[in-house]
Amino acid sequence: MQKEIHKQSFHDNESKPLGTRKAFYYMPDISGFANFVEDTSIEHSTHIISELLEILLDNNVLEMELAEVEGDALFMYSEKEFSFSDIEHQVSEMLNAFHLDWFAFFRKVKAMMPAILGGILCLGLG
Repeated sequence: MQKEIHKQSFHDNESKPLGTRKAFYYMPDISGFANFVEDTSIEHSTHIISELLEILLDNNVLEMELAEVEGDALFMYSEKEFSFSDIEHQVSEMLNAFHLDWFAFFRKVKAMMPAILGGILCLGLG
């Protein structure tokens, strides 16, 4: 499922600040993971990273606004006040969903390995 990205503007047409408001900023970042994916030469690493960011967005239980996707990080915010427990729940949901999808991906790759290795052996013997 693709999410539309809306850049939020905090200025009116005359580029004057609209006023000061309190906000909670949240930036889930998978840069270390993204570097790993790119360094392992997985053919579709950009697609995989995009899908993993989508998983984080799909598990945005606090319904924060997405301000921007910056490479392999999401910049999210909310003007609502959250308890520590709320924030902990958000982090936990995103992290668990991220890991479940990542492990599912590697199970698929592992299941395909006999066919991949068989193809390589056939090419080597041909």
